[in-house]
Amino acid sequence: MGYFTAPRIAFGPSAIEQLGNLGARRALVLVDPAIARATRTLRATEELAKVGTAVETVATGTSDATVASIEPLLARATAFGPDWIVAIGGGRTIDSAKGLWARYGHPDVPLSSVSPLAELDLRARARFAALPTTCGSGSESTWVAYLKGEGGTIVEIASRELAPDWAIVDPTFLETLPTPEAAATAAGAVAHAFEAFVSAWSNPFSDALALQAMTTAVPAIAKLAKHRDAEVEAALHLAATQAGLAAANAQVGLTHALATSLSVEFDVPHARLVAALLPFVAEFHYPSARDRYAPLAAVFGGSAASSRSAIPERLRAVWDAAGLPRTLADAGVAAEALEPAIERVARRTLASPGAMSSPRIPSDPELAELLRAALRGTPVGF
Repeated sequence: MGYFTAPRIAFGPSAIEQLGNLGARRALVLVDPAIARATRTLRATEELAKVGTAVETVATGTSDATVASIEPLLARATAFGPDWIVAIGGGRTIDSAKGLWARYGHPDVPLSSVSPLAELDLRARARFAALPTTCGSGSESTWVAYLKGEGGTIVEIASRELAPDWAIVDPTFLETLPTPEAAATAAGAVAHAFEAFVSAWSNPFSDALALQAMTTAVPAIAKLAKHRDAEVEAALHLAATQAGLAAANAQVGLTHALATSLSVEFDVPHARLVAALLPFVAEFHYPSARDRYAPLAAVFGGSAASSRSAIPERLRAVWDAAGLPRTLADAGVAAEALEPAIERVARRTLASPGAMSSPRIPSDPELAELLRAALRGTPVGF
């Protein structure tokens, strides 16, 4: 028996209008402070207000989403009493909103206790809509959130109840996203789709979405730097949601597990870590995943499964066109800082569900060598 969990999705240049159809009486809107005064953000709150919804807008923090940052948001929510929580922003903002939703629904339950086995009944108190403004995290379509805990540790909260009631996928929100950031987040969407496709926990529904997401996103990223237009933005925005759906229901893999673990040690954007790591992880998985690589010929070319280097080389060509890092060093990881951190990074990585669902689970020495290869840009021949 399998399960596939998804929100209802409104997509396209007018998707924002769905906010006026939620039936919300009181909406707490969490917004990325970088876009709090943007025209499209104000339009979103207007869509709610014009149908009589009482709206309170709260800017999330400028740093990473943290467990501690949820508590002041909870105080605002408790005082306001929303029946809808609406998140407008990238993965950081949407994950913060998921953490708030869990705490607001059950103030007596710590986030560390949220799991797929816990009965939360979140919708008894409020519902949740997510409006992504980047094209990578896919958090609007997943039932997982990542928050930083004490000491920079990563707290993963997961429950199928955390899938938003509505994902509002309006590509016009990408208009103000700088191209380098759009490219990096889109690379994250490709990684979501790729890892979901080769995951040991994949299924026919996640496969279809993952393949479509890659087929759409890979050529769009290559075009992004040279010819960015509404069509490219719409393609990337939709592909990110498709990839998020695939990853939510098949699990992310070793690339994301490594990037999340590295982000504890290094102040480097998660999307850039993912971009740098994906070609090396694809090369590492090849001996165990060659059969799964064969159907990817439509995305990466007819030789996708012919050699360990075929898919990595195609990815790097796309990354080069978009100005994305080829190595961890290019992404901003210092060699002298990585070596003493490798043991800690490996320990956190191997404890992640993403590592366990990968087609090839590395040993500690293999993981260390994989990190060194990704740092230096050397082939993965082990």
